[in-house]
Amino acid sequence: MKNKDTYIIVGTALLIGVSVGIIYYISKDSGSGGVSGKKTKSILFIGDSNTFANFSYADQLKKMFPDLAIKKIAKNGANTAWMKQQLEQELKNNKYDVISILGGSNDVYGGVKLDVTKNNLDSMYKLAHDNGSKVIAVTPPNKDFYVSKTEPKQVILKDLVGYIKSNKNKDCTS
Repeated sequence: MKNKDTYIIVGTALLIGVSVGIIYYISKDSGSGGVSGKKTKSILFIGDSNTFANFSYADQLKKMFPDLAIKKIAKNGANTAWMKQQLEQELKNNKYDVISILGGSNDVYGGVKLDVTKNNLDSMYKLAHDNGSKVIAVTPPNKDFYVSKTEPKQVILKDLVGYIKSNKNKDCTS
């Protein structure tokens, strides 16, 4: 299988998995009353290249839920320090019902200490909650397709995914 085919397959699997998780969460909260007693109207997606791409899960959800106000703050190669800074700036003047955060793999492969990444993610989850938003913590995809993957980095990434899934400061994991 060629690298391009692998990227397409992995990207499609990520898109489907994340979208199903977020759709489930939104649908629980978007009907009359929902689980929180209010209707989901706005979502902020913050992340790295998985969020940035024009065909990302955020863009697909925007097509599926045209009545939702959806904003995307993302860039290729973004690390959690950049994401945290962007989120802090965004929430100074804006409110969202739901904030979806996907990040961490660029930290792992960029040599950022795992504790720093975990602290950045936890700070973003808390910041979102402090602003009245529900938090969807999206786990980064594995890097089996990544040309520069290493086994030690994969172990760190697996630890990060476990941390995100078990974090108590989020409302949903996808």
